[in-house]
Amino acid sequence: MSNANKVGSPKTQRVLTTEEDTALIERRKADVGDQVIERRKADVSDEDTAIILRKARLPGHRDPELEELSAPVSPGVDHRKHVRHPFQAPIVSIPILPDGRPDWDRQMSGVSNNISQGGVSMELAFNEDACQHKHVLIGVQDENHIFHFDGVEIQHVRAEDSGRMRVGCSFGGPVTDFLHPEKLKPKLDVHSMKFVEAYPQAIISEWMRVGILKQVLMDRVMLCPKCHALPTFRLACKKCYSARVTRDALMHHFACAHVDLVREFEIDHTTTCPKCRAKNLIVGADFEYLRGPYQCTDCCWSSSELEQIGHCVRCDYRFSADEAVQKDLFGYHVNRLDPLAFVPAP
Repeated sequence: MSNANKVGSPKTQRVLTTEEDTALIERRKADVGDQVIERRKADVSDEDTAIILRKARLPGHRDPELEELSAPVSPGVDHRKHVRHPFQAPIVSIPILPDGRPDWDRQMSGVSNNISQGGVSMELAFNEDACQHKHVLIGVQDENHIFHFDGVEIQHVRAEDSGRMRVGCSFGGPVTDFLHPEKLKPKLDVHSMKFVEAYPQAIISEWMRVGILKQVLMDRVMLCPKCHALPTFRLACKKCYSARVTRDALMHHFACAHVDLVREFEIDHTTTCPKCRAKNLIVGADFEYLRGPYQCTDCCWSSSELEQIGHCVRCDYRFSADEAVQKDLFGYHVNRLDPLAFVPAP
């Protein structure tokens, strides 16, 4: 049996064939797609508009995103996720080159129009190059003339009658990821056991040159003098650098000043001084415990002190701590843009 739907008022119902039913649905879907595009054209790019329109007119296509956009819209209602706040401040837009360097020579200055937790709208001098960059870095100047930076994705560019252009952006994208705090400090590579940076030094230097990143000292480490990998340290024998050392306990008899190993005072199951033969000695009153010299079980070296010895976990080289190479670990700081900090309190 063929599929059929009843359409129309109760007084004028008629049965549609499968072909008529499908054609009617597709026409309505195309109309809805046109209305959605017209309603949202100021919020999406031309490329996104074309994609949504193709989806709306694709026969048999059911797209949750399109159905959400097709919901009834009340006039004058803002359907963005975050509340926009009027906000005017000097702003700068800096394109990012494919290799990650800021294209400082093509920066554009302007003023912000509004800001929200999710994005910002700004007005810039008209520039055809602005449409060629999807991801840019923006800097917003505060009342103390300090710029705060974050990455944005350009959502739409609209020419104004004044000869300027209004650019709508959402926060996020690869530039924001580039400025993530975890990527602006050195990390230990567990394979090479060396501290490495997330980006080449040439790129970091370029960001520092234009004043966006500032270098800060984070830590100072001691490295292997041979391969500059991360070593471990222990107290060990000064002669052969072995950590296999022992230390005997001693007893000091106050009355006769005799000092000997603890086992030498254990005579006939009592604590007896092997020198003066005094018996039943009491700790604290008659004697005290002392720590004897260290004995190396590998080379029989003996001394009252040990030495800090490093062992490289990469090349197995053992060395005195005095030989270690000191390295300063630098991270990088950026004045981050917090949108809510620019919104006046209610």
